[in-house]
Formats: sequence, C-alpha cells, structure tokens
Amino acid sequence: MRPAGGLDYGRLASHQVEVHLHDVTVPLASLDDIIASKEAADRPKDRHAMPVLRALRARLGDS
Repeated sequence: MRPAGGLDYGRLASHQVEVHLHDVTVPLASLDDIIASKEAADRPKDRHAMPVLRALRARLGDS
C-alpha cells in the first residue's frame, strides 16, 4: 500500500517529525504530508478529518 497523493516513503521520511513518548522516539509523518495525503485520497473519512487537521495546522503555525 502506498500513501495517497503521489507521496512516497522517502519523501515522508525526509519530512518526518520525531515525538518522544516515555523512553521511545517515534517518527511520524509531518502534518502537511498527512493533510496532502488525505486531500488526495478524498475518502469520506478523510474529508471529515480535514477541518480538524487544518485547524491544528493553523494553531501550530501561530506558535
């Protein structure tokens, strides 16, 4: 299975963010890459999530 939107794992890895949870570092896709993938997939569940993701991006941009 490949990420939607023409994204590949190399690109996702190059933009990843790291989150530290207890004693473990977890690599995650960037919020912008998640948004791009969900926009490209355009499934009902992705459309439902978009307002929350965009609001989070706007909030983080103000930090």
